[in-house]
Amino acid sequence: MHITFLVVSAHGHLNPTLGVAAELIKRGHRVTFPVPAAFVGAIEAVGAEPVRYESPVQQMSGLPQRVTGSFFANFQLRLLTEALVVAPALEQYLVGDSPDLITFDTMSPFAARVLGHVWDRPVVAMTPSLVSNEHFSMREMFARHGVTAPADDDPAIIELRERFGAFATGHGVPRDRVDAMGTVLSAGAEPQIVFVPRWFQPAVDTFDDRYVFVGPCLTDRAHQGEWEPSGAGPVLLISLGTAYDRPEFFRTCVEAFADTPWQVVMSTGTWMDPAALGALPGNVAVYPQVPQLRVLQHASGFVSHGGMGSTMEALYHGVPLVVVPQMPEQEINAQRVAELGLGRMLRPEEVTPAALRTTVSELAADGAVRARLADRSRQLRATDGAAVAADTMEIYAKIASGGE
Repeated sequence: MHITFLVVSAHGHLNPTLGVAAELIKRGHRVTFPVPAAFVGAIEAVGAEPVRYESPVQQMSGLPQRVTGSFFANFQLRLLTEALVVAPALEQYLVGDSPDLITFDTMSPFAARVLGHVWDRPVVAMTPSLVSNEHFSMREMFARHGVTAPADDDPAIIELRERFGAFATGHGVPRDRVDAMGTVLSAGAEPQIVFVPRWFQPAVDTFDDRYVFVGPCLTDRAHQGEWEPSGAGPVLLISLGTAYDRPEFFRTCVEAFADTPWQVVMSTGTWMDPAALGALPGNVAVYPQVPQLRVLQHASGFVSHGGMGSTMEALYHGVPLVVVPQMPEQEINAQRVAELGLGRMLRPEEVTPAALRTTVSELAADGAVRARLADRSRQLRATDGAAVAADTMEIYAKIASGGE
């Protein structure tokens, strides 16, 4: 088959899909993958074909200190703007060569829904985060954290509907197939591949078989470079991902662990100048980005923002988490980590040098936490999530094409 992946151009959304792409290619399938230039190396490393485009999302500045419903509305508008760039780039690249299956990120369904209609091809959804139904709602969880859905008359929502409506109907989608949320109505039958394990999803028994919980699908990321410990002390990874500019947080971390036995590896993200941290103690190394999987292989602790990708990678490697969430979704992940006894949460306002140092040290010394992490790590390693995801795609493509 020929499968096209349509994924949000951010590490936390693209990285979970790389193992699936690699598995499909190993089985003899062709994978095309629209990406901006920053991700071409990752796509080529797994053997997929990159389709290059300029991403409006990649040009965004670091995420704000506090997110609101209006922020999410504007972010969805940004994703639509990206889809309006991706769709023509893909149509031009694949003229007369449309894929057999489209798989897409649920955060940005725009291009996949329209091109699926144009090419008359089945689509499969993917999500790197927790999923919702009538029993567990991320929207309700966000509301509990003070973030409500944007109003119907929010200017960004109005613009999104208008622009998506023009995009969809301009590609021949009937007006009655375009819904009020700015997407194309689906039959609701396609599977959704979820990159978290069943045991991490709240209310998991209420989700039907359309939801396929595959867990993290990690693959070698040699393109990110190598990393080895430089000393004998325990390794502590500190990262808030690539989207946040938080120099005050990293200065607190430096103060917390300066001249301690910890070998601190700090990834400050692409929006912050590491020079803002000033002179560093000898046991602290700072980088804009690190080969995270390589570091986690050696780590005894991870201070993280709680993005689902980082959370799953830590649990896969059995590394205790101190989660300092930067937005409501990450706080929900942090609460789940704490509920399962796999780490602790520190809200940003609770972060002090003493609190960080004490929490990291207590977790590293907690035998019960280490035992639970080892058990969960074994479970994740025993499941070939990439193979399950690839099976799901193959089976659904066959059913959708009229096969048995």
